[in-house]
Amino acid sequence: MVYYYIPEDFDDPNLPNCFGIPKPKESILFQDIVAHFSLNPRRAEAARAPTQDQEQGNGFIFRFKYKYQGQTSWLDMSNPNSKVPSDNGRIFMKVTRKTPKYTLPNFPEQAPAQVRAQQEQASFA
Repeated sequence: MVYYYIPEDFDDPNLPNCFGIPKPKESILFQDIVAHFSLNPRRAEAARAPTQDQEQGNGFIFRFKYKYQGQTSWLDMSNPNSKVPSDNGRIFMKVTRKTPKYTLPNFPEQAPAQVRAQQEQASFA
């Protein structure tokens, strides 16, 4: 099992999400994480033949928890062929979205037409 949480989604690291990868933990590569990540909308096709974009994490940044000189650290990975580190016998990630999930439209370019019309009317008043 691979455990993860997404701070921006208000996930609790003490109650992480998880997903499985059908191979031994010691042989899991970064590209396996990206291909099987449960929020990857194209994970079935990524598992068969990952593209460069998918190997680099798609719309997510993955940070892996591990120990370095006795201290807990977070490691960003980009090489798809790298083995992922584990902490206390489990793979644990902090995941960040490259594009925020909770966003408002960029005004005025993406505003609905009626909002733009109201703004224009207000500017003439």
